[in-house]
Amino acid sequence: MTDTIKITLDDAETQAAFAELNRRSTDMTELMRRITGHMADAAEDSFARQRSPDNVPWVDLSRFTKAARAKRGHAPGQKLQVRDFLEWQKLRVTGTLAASVTAQTARTWGRDFAQIGSNVPYARIHQLGGKAGRNHKVTIPARPFLGLSSEAKQAIKADTIAWLDLNRFTAG
Repeated sequence: MTDTIKITLDDAETQAAFAELNRRSTDMTELMRRITGHMADAAEDSFARQRSPDNVPWVDLSRFTKAARAKRGHAPGQKLQVRDFLEWQKLRVTGTLAASVTAQTARTWGRDFAQIGSNVPYARIHQLGGKAGRNHKVTIPARPFLGLSSEAKQAIKADTIAWLDLNRFTAG
């Protein structure tokens, strides 16, 4: 005679955890909203510290820019806080670029994306650097303000782990 051992596995809890994980990975809107916030915070910090998100100091203002700002009573002012002008004689120091970084609307995140950006025409040249001005004779150095700081990366990692934490849904 052969002895039989019967093992029954009740995996309802495991199946429920996988179902929840599937649901969370299908619609990550809330996580993406949080990530967008961290990205916006990193950009705001870049303007405040005048450094790239990865903590590289921005290139100093040119002599010409410093002189133009001094002439208008805005010397020297913060970097990237200028550019709202129609001609050099009407140079105004503003915070338009910093204020233009978008992250506060549902259009900047969704079920599977998080993004920030700027709608001002000169944002790209300041982020990446390049030639500008008449006949592209002026070289604008890159002063990156969009990107992820190490603090933002850590916060995103923590939020993602919390988002996927299935311990909240199981008895274990």
